[in-house]
Amino acid sequence: MDEKTPRRYRRLGKLPSELEVPRTRRTRSDPLAEVWAEMADFLYESPRREASFTRALAVAPGNISVLLGAGALAFNLGRLDRAIGLYHRALERDPLCGATYNNLGVALLAADRFAEAEERFRRSLELAPQRGSVRALTALALLAQGRGEEALAEAEREPDEALRFWALAIVHHATGRGREADAALQETIERFSDTMAVQIAEVFGARAEVDAAFAWLERAYAQRDDGLAEIKTSPRFRSLHGDPRWGAFLRKMGFAE
Repeated sequence: MDEKTPRRYRRLGKLPSELEVPRTRRTRSDPLAEVWAEMADFLYESPRREASFTRALAVAPGNISVLLGAGALAFNLGRLDRAIGLYHRALERDPLCGATYNNLGVALLAADRFAEAEERFRRSLELAPQRGSVRALTALALLAQGRGEEALAEAEREPDEALRFWALAIVHHATGRGREADAALQETIERFSDTMAVQIAEVFGARAEVDAAFAWLERAYAQRDDGLAEIKTSPRFRSLHGDPRWGAFLRKMGFAE
């Protein structure tokens, strides 16, 4: 399994080997076989996947993998209310899945529902205390609520080293610690530029350094970084939205503006 595979499937909360839809007892055939083949290679690479998930939801509206995949696609397309609703439906069927609480928290954070996002991230941590990214994201939810010191403490506890530096770069900058912010950003660039180009672009976006953010987005595009699937909803890129390059980049990615 390559190093980016877990990132591709993290919103499903499952590994690729777990994505097969169970066969029914009556037919012993997969009712989603046709649409599943269309989604299996890379679930989030194109808005054209939406039709496949719509068909899958019609066939198996309670299938957790379909709900999570459809939720992730809705999130990527900027349809936050739909994504939130689909994640809630998934949790109704599996209320002990920490990954789904994390996914829901990310969607709520993007929708500026910061306290709700924090609550879901906390629940995710209760179920899986060492899950990567959740403490970094909790830090951003706290930061958005004006709780900078708590955000810093949470970011420092992030177990994934790359995401720890990413979160620290954002939190330090927002709380006026310029030297520390620069150091965390430089550490991220020097050590993780091959796998964190999108996240580095987010840091520059959070700093409103628009030219640098676009440069790193272009680098991510050249690297085929799967994190690009989520750029449309990332709050860290809002400083780019008024720039004509933003619409051009979304079109290049296949997104409607």
